[in-house]
Amino acid sequence: MNGAIIRSLIVGLVMAASILEGCTQKDWQLLRGWRDEWMEEHNLRVTDDQGEFDLGRALGAGINYLVSERDPEVEAALGAYTVIDNINRSDKLMEEGRQNRDAEKMDQAITNRPGDWTYRTSRGALALEYGDIETAQQQFAAAEAIVQQGNIDPVWYANQGISDLQSIPGAEHINYGAPCRAYYEQLSYYQAVLQQSATDPQEKARAMAAWQDAQAKLKQCK
Repeated sequence: MNGAIIRSLIVGLVMAASILEGCTQKDWQLLRGWRDEWMEEHNLRVTDDQGEFDLGRALGAGINYLVSERDPEVEAALGAYTVIDNINRSDKLMEEGRQNRDAEKMDQAITNRPGDWTYRTSRGALALEYGDIETAQQQFAAAEAIVQQGNIDPVWYANQGISDLQSIPGAEHINYGAPCRAYYEQLSYYQAVLQQSATDPQEKARAMAAWQDAQAKLKQCK
């Protein structure tokens, strides 16, 4: 792949990354592959002592190259590294937050990448787990706004939300007061979105049955 093509691809992906926070892991793997190919062509591939890519060293080498050459490819590549590094760090924080039920790490990830709606649904579910209904509703509303503005696949959105809610330990035993109502209202909403948006008849039928079950449990909240 020649330099002009790589430059165009990197620039295009970096621009997309700045506005599409909900890109898949496959997208970032593709960008990293082009990044590494470009680095090899320019002899700027820098690794740490364990052979892993070292962003700090790469940035230093790239900046030195940029100062001497003013190469637009370097500018694009440095931008790509910044985007990728932020995504990687934020994803790690969010995953640790999900596994350890750690609100602080989730909040750090959201601060780093406020446009990732999947972070928001996970944070909303954790807030419900801790009985913080106000924060939960704020996060769910933020996720909804991002999804609407970004034209995100509603089936993906609904399934992610359902998964996050069902990840709450003992979620099936939530049956009292405001937490119960908030939980089943949100679950009902996601099931309704899934039922309306799914194209597979069986999936639509399952979503309808799940919606009816959530509605029944909502009415039973004490």
